[in-house]
Amino acid sequence: MPLADRTLLDYIAAHPGAGREEIRRHVAPTSSGPTVWRALKRLTMDDRAYVEGLIGVYELNDVSLLREVFVDAYLASAENYRVLRADLESPDKAALAYRDFVRSAVRRSVLEWKMLRPDDVRAMAVEAGIPEADRQGVVDYIGKEIRGLHEGNVIRYRLRPEDLAGLSVS
Repeated sequence: MPLADRTLLDYIAAHPGAGREEIRRHVAPTSSGPTVWRALKRLTMDDRAYVEGLIGVYELNDVSLLREVFVDAYLASAENYRVLRADLESPDKAALAYRDFVRSAVRRSVLEWKMLRPDDVRAMAVEAGIPEADRQGVVDYIGKEIRGLHEGNVIRYRLRPEDLAGLSVS
């Protein structure tokens, strides 16, 4: 049995409810989802003894039963994703309606002030014509975004990782 197949089976045995994407992330992060799916589909009867020992399936008569286990895991993963999407909150109004303002306020806070200055951001919001009812929410959102900045997401605000040097997020 190829090492990749053994690794797939080991992971699935240890995580029986894992879906295809989770399996891919943990077993073969550089592979695509379809590549992992093809690897699962190519498992043969030669894997029977190994699979029996791992997942306790003692009456595997053919590989289609093994594939059913994988299909069930995939469908469970898809259902979990659907439920998670339904539970997600809608995006913050500041993220949608005031996207350009948020970007400029975060950039200014990082590049010029090296910290969040709520009063200065409020003044910027007044100048930008953001309604008074939305201002505090926008300032709070900007604070959350500044606290969440890291090298992986600074590009969102047209910043570079080195721009974070000296930033105070308290």
